[in-house]
Amino acid sequence: MKSFRLFAAAALLALLPLSSFAQQFLYFRFTDGSSGLYPLQQVKKLGFEGNGLKLQLNGGTEYSWQLSAIDHYKYTDIITSADETNTAGDPWQLEVFPNPSDGKQVLRFRLPASSNAEVKVLDLAGRLVFRQNYDKLSAGQQEIRLNWPAVKPGTYRMQLISKQFSVSKLIMRN
Repeated sequence: MKSFRLFAAAALLALLPLSSFAQQFLYFRFTDGSSGLYPLQQVKKLGFEGNGLKLQLNGGTEYSWQLSAIDHYKYTDIITSADETNTAGDPWQLEVFPNPSDGKQVLRFRLPASSNAEVKVLDLAGRLVFRQNYDKLSAGQQEIRLNWPAVKPGTYRMQLISKQFSVSKLIMRN
C-alpha cells in the first residue's frame, strides 16, 4: 500500500505545474529516525527506480531510497516542527569542498546512525572513475578526505551511498 501511495504522489507531482507549489514542501521521515524536507520548487523529477524512489533536484543533486527505508511522507505548506526545519534539504547535510578541485576534496556529512558508506565518482557517461568504501562509520558528523588526482579534468557525479540512502552531487576537477 505504501508503494502505491508513493507512486500516486510521484505521478501527481509529474502532472502539476511547479508554479502551483509556491510554498510547499515534500517531507520524508525514514526508518532510521532521520528526515528530509525538500521545497517542491526545487524538485525536477520524482519517480520509481527499481525497488526504490528517486528524487532529482534542479541543481543536479539526486537522492534515492529503498522503499522500505521510508517510514512516512507528506506534502506540506507549513513547517510544523523544529525537527523538520533542521533537516531541510539533504538529510545527510553533504558538503563537498573545494569544488572545483585539483583532485583532493573533503566530504563532510552527518550520519543519523552507524553505517557503512561508499563514495563513487562517475563521469557524465556513468563510467566509474573512483571508488572508496568506508566501514563502520559512527553516527554523527563525518569528514572524509578524498584524493583522486589521476582523473582527467572535467565534470563528474559524486555519490555517497549507504544501505538505505544515497545522495549525489556534481563536482568539477580542474
